[in-house]
Amino acid sequence: MSLSKPKVSAGKFHHICGKNIQFSEERTVAERVKSYYGIVYTEQPIPVGTTFQIKLLKTQDLQQPGKIPYMGSLALGLTTESPGSEVLELMFTGLCSHQSYWLLSPYGKFYHGSTKDSTYPVLIERSFEVGQSLGCVVNENGDLHYFVDGKDQGLACTGLPTDQPLWGVVDIYGKAEKIKSEYHIHHKQQCQNCLQLEQQLSSETSRLKNEASQMQQDFDRHLQGLEGRLRETEQQLDLKRREVEEREREVQRLQGRLQDTEQQLDRKSQEVEEREQEVQALQQRFDTAMAELRTSPQITSQHGIEAWKVPRDEVQILGELDR
Repeated sequence: MSLSKPKVSAGKFHHICGKNIQFSEERTVAERVKSYYGIVYTEQPIPVGTTFQIKLLKTQDLQQPGKIPYMGSLALGLTTESPGSEVLELMFTGLCSHQSYWLLSPYGKFYHGSTKDSTYPVLIERSFEVGQSLGCVVNENGDLHYFVDGKDQGLACTGLPTDQPLWGVVDIYGKAEKIKSEYHIHHKQQCQNCLQLEQQLSSETSRLKNEASQMQQDFDRHLQGLEGRLRETEQQLDLKRREVEEREREVQRLQGRLQDTEQQLDRKSQEVEEREQEVQALQQRFDTAMAELRTSPQITSQHGIEAWKVPRDEVQILGELDR
């Protein structure tokens, strides 16, 4: 495998980075301005077959008074985690434990999660100097190779996911302080990646359409069932409504009959009262007539009425009372 030669301007670093990093030259140069580590990512995912490469521009100046000499140097690799994840403030030793990172450490050890290979021939800490370039590339089979100044250092790892975006990641660690981006995305590779993405998108779109169609059919069946239940419920409500209306009409009829009965009772009560008044009046007249008969000395007839000559109408009344 040979290193592809840069053709255009270098790709940029992502604006999201570790807190110790300062960018320049339109984010193609990254410098660690404090502490002993700083994480940077590429602005865009690195396409399969494209070399992600950086150049070391500056190392620690041990001539400065009070400068603490650091151990180690650059750590470089790839990750499926997009910039902005929670690991920004970690150093490469913290990133190595993540299954989503593939990193070559300054000490010649290659890390992927819990897997560590200490036989890789690139010892960055001892052999990597200012002006040198370090890069890596993943081929279509998911094989990862590293390069030093364009020379293939051999297979570092296999099984990288070629169907997922892969961002370049660098920890400007230890002695290393400043790097420059030298990775390039070729138009041909971009077109191939776009075609692959278009095919994947078309397949995913077809799958989503099928799922949407199935969901629509399930929804239609469910809706039909609900509509049938709704019609049955409406019919039952109509029956209940008619029953209630019939009951209300029956209640109204009974109320009308009750009112008629009450009116009849009122009339009967009035008639009874009138009869009672008539009886009282007759009783008073009778009592008066009897009183007069008892006190009169001129009673000569057998019944005491003919001699006194009681008026005929009163005699009739008295007879009625006697009966």
